[in-house]
Amino acid sequence: MLKPAAIATLLAFGATQVMAQNSTELEQTGTGNVAVLQQIGLVQSSDIAVSQVGDFNDASVTQVGESHFNVANLQQTGNLNVATLEQTWRANTLTASSTGDGNQLSGSQTGFAVAEITQRGDNNSLSFSQQTYYEGSRLSVSQDGVSNQAEIAQGDGNRLALVQDGNYNDADIRQGDYHNELSFTQSGDDNRLTVDQNGYGGVISGSSTGNRNSVDIDQRFASNRASVTQNGDDNLASIEQGNWGHQATITQLGSANEAMIRQGFPANDNTRLPGVATIHQSGTGNSATIIQQ
Repeated sequence: MLKPAAIATLLAFGATQVMAQNSTELEQTGTGNVAVLQQIGLVQSSDIAVSQVGDFNDASVTQVGESHFNVANLQQTGNLNVATLEQTWRANTLTASSTGDGNQLSGSQTGFAVAEITQRGDNNSLSFSQQTYYEGSRLSVSQDGVSNQAEIAQGDGNRLALVQDGNYNDADIRQGDYHNELSFTQSGDDNRLTVDQNGYGGVISGSSTGNRNSVDIDQRFASNRASVTQNGDDNLASIEQGNWGHQATITQLGSANEAMIRQGFPANDNTRLPGVATIHQSGTGNSATIIQQ
């Protein structure tokens, strides 16, 4: 365990033995700390735990190489924290928590990854990437602060749960290929969400409860499902789905809401399933458009 250090740089190189294991723990409490931790090599598992409590902290965690079962735990509580996280190969697990003001976090994972990110402070920003395969990745993001942002990209068969509860939240989510699942909740004031799923068998479920929310969902190929529920003032929801066999549902309860659903190719009795679209609006000044081709 290392306590308040101005700069801490830790590198661990795994041995060639299959059962080798790296383990690193770092704790910083002072002001202006910088931490760089790297675990590199062919090992059975790697473990990194970082705790920062001071003011101007900066943390960089890297676990790369042909290593299985990497685990990284990062906790930042102070002001103006910045975190960069990278995990490669297979069966990676990441837990990160930021509580202070002005926090930023960017990370990337590959291969059956699991990540849980929690941000509570004011000017938080999250940029994350899970480039995985064969339906193995899980990502959970929770943001509570004032002007949070989230930008997330995933590969095949991933699950994402996003909760934004602050005021000026913004989310841009992209999921690729097949069997992706997204669950989102926005409860703040000026929330915006843009989702892009590219493949088949995708599922999107969400709820926006707040003022001036906007949801834009784009799904392609076949057999995708999207459900949006908004219970705020000036909400706008738009769902566009391509090809065939899609299901889309929009429910808006509030004032001045707008809704539009587009679906793709016409149904063919032999090879294609028809699209299903449902819009329910209850409030003042609502407008609805459904286009099925």
